[in-house]
Amino acid sequence: MKAKIITCAVATLVASSANAQSSVTLFGAIDAGLTWVSNSDGHSNTFMQGGISNNTGFGISAIEDLGGGTRAIAKLLNTFDIGTGSLYSPGMMFRYSYVGLDNDSLGKLTMGLQTDFMFNYMTIDRWGPMLASLEPTFTQGGPFPGLGAPAFGSMDFLRTADLYSTPNAVSYESPRIAGFKFGAMYGFGGQAGAFSQNSTQSMGVSYNAGPIALDAAYTYTKFPTINAGNSGLRDWGVGGRVPIGEGFAALMVAQATNTFNNARVMVYDFAATYPLSPAAIVGFEYQFNDGNHAVNDVKMHQAGLNLAYYLSKRTSVYGFVAYQHASGGADALIPGAGAFSSSGNQTMVRLGMMHTW
Repeated sequence: MKAKIITCAVATLVASSANAQSSVTLFGAIDAGLTWVSNSDGHSNTFMQGGISNNTGFGISAIEDLGGGTRAIAKLLNTFDIGTGSLYSPGMMFRYSYVGLDNDSLGKLTMGLQTDFMFNYMTIDRWGPMLASLEPTFTQGGPFPGLGAPAFGSMDFLRTADLYSTPNAVSYESPRIAGFKFGAMYGFGGQAGAFSQNSTQSMGVSYNAGPIALDAAYTYTKFPTINAGNSGLRDWGVGGRVPIGEGFAALMVAQATNTFNNARVMVYDFAATYPLSPAAIVGFEYQFNDGNHAVNDVKMHQAGLNLAYYLSKRTSVYGFVAYQHASGGADALIPGAGAFSSSGNQTMVRLGMMHTW
C-alpha cells in the first residue's frame, strides 16, 4: 500500500514527536516477488513484479521542535518500479510532498501533495494492526471502467488503496481527544474563473480506543477526465475494527458515484487477521461490489487469503491467492493482475519478499 510504507513513515513521525526532538529520517520499503495470473487477456501469465504488497520507494521525513508542543514537519516520498527503476508515477518526482505544523493541543495543518481521508481513515486507521497481513490487491478494483477513475479499469475508485494523491491540498487534522479525531482537506484545482474545477474535497472522523476503531470518511474528486474537471467521483465509507481473540475483524460499507453519468457502485467489505505464531500472520478478505444500471448492473465477488512470515521486524516473506468473479458479462480484473481476464473469472497467486526501513 502503499499502506505499509505509510505506516512505517507514520511510526517514524510518532516516535520522533514523542521524543520532542528535531530529526531528519530516511524511510522506505522494497517489495518484489513472482506473480501468476490465470487469465490475462485470454492467457495465463507468470512474471516478476514489484510494489504489490507495498509501494517500493524511499522518503525523507523531517521534524523540528519549535517548543511549546509545536513542531514543524515535512515529508517527501518517491516510489519506483524495482524491476526497471522507472518512476511509479511517470512525470512525478514524488508521490507525497508536504510541509506543515503539528501542535499537541491544536492539531496538524499541512500543505502540498498528500493523501485524503478515504485512505487515511478507511484504510490506515480502520485496519490499523491488520495492515501487517492484508494486501492492497484485496481492496476494490473490479470491472467498473464506467466509473471513470483515471487508473486502469477504474481501480481504486474508492481511493482506499493509495493509488491517488491530492495535489495543491491544504489539510487539517485535530488531535485525538477521548478517542476521537476529525479532519478536513481541500485540494485546489487552480483554474482561473472556475474555483471548483479539478478540485478535491475530503473529510473524516475517527474513533480509536485501543483495539476498537470506528471510522467514516468522504472524498469528492473532480478528475480532469470527467466532464473536463467539472464533475467527478464522490466516495464515502463507514466501517470499523474489533478484536476477536488474538486477531481482528473489520467491516466497511462504501459507495462510489460518478456525478456526471450517475454510475454507482456499492462496496461491502469484510476482513480478518489472526496470528498463527509471533512471526506468522494470516489474513482474509471478502468483498462484494454492486454496480447500478450505468455500469451494466455488474456484480463482483472477490476473496483473498494471505500468509505473512516476519523474519525480523523489517523483513518478511509472504504468499497470497486472490480470486474474482464478475457477472453481467463483465471481464474480471484483480488489482495487480496487469490485464483484464477474457472471462468473468480471474485468479492471482503471488510469492514475495518485503524489506522496510
